[in-house]
Amino acid sequence: RRTLAAADGFLAAGDTRRAGELAESVVASTAPGRDRAEALLVLATVRRDAGDIESAIATFRDALEDAAGDPAAQALLHQHLARNVRFTEGLRSAERHARAALELAEATADPALRAGALGAHALLRFNAGEPNALALAEEAERLVANVEDPRLRTDVRFELAHILAWSCRLDRARSLLEALHAKWRDRDENLSQNALWYLALVEFRAGRWPLAAEYAETSREIGLQYTTELRETPSQLWPVALVALH
Repeated sequence: RRTLAAADGFLAAGDTRRAGELAESVVASTAPGRDRAEALLVLATVRRDAGDIESAIATFRDALEDAAGDPAAQALLHQHLARNVRFTEGLRSAERHARAALELAEATADPALRAGALGAHALLRFNAGEPNALALAEEAERLVANVEDPRLRTDVRFELAHILAWSCRLDRARSLLEALHAKWRDRDENLSQNALWYLALVEFRAGRWPLAAEYAETSREIGLQYTTELRETPSQLWPVALVALH
């Protein structure tokens, strides 16, 4: 348990290499079950953040097998799979995981799990062009308002912000994203740079291009500090390039 806590700490600090090493040591020395599933979850997150999405998905699936008999852990892992397999297997496969997460969450009667599952489902419905996506995201945000976990509240609000930004509801998106940035800028740089990434998109669409360029570059500078071996991802560069192009 201490090793897993340390791995989480290294992950939050941006040292994905050390986080991965610790998680792998737990996987190698622990019998299948909840602890091993948690270690696999950390390892999958490390691989996803390093850009190895296919390896991350395979690791999330290994964790799902280890979590058999634990509906809460399975619900969380289906959420992760829903958010990630959309990039490799498409929206139908992702939505199957989102529905499984929602069914498990409802069976456990856990509002936090239900909010997370609804948020993931809303994101996928929006990407599929379904008209009820915004309503699902708003319901998830209402549910998560009374949840103690601040990270979960933030994840759900980012999913709502994603829908608002990409559907050009710019004032609502800006207000939500500015609040997220203000909350996390002194506590979690990864979350603050994610807010700035979306704010760059919002201000670009609002025609405020100098501000969009400032947000995009700041987001890029922060994100670079948390990448493996200082390798940038296409998504980090995209807002900078988009504004420069226009």
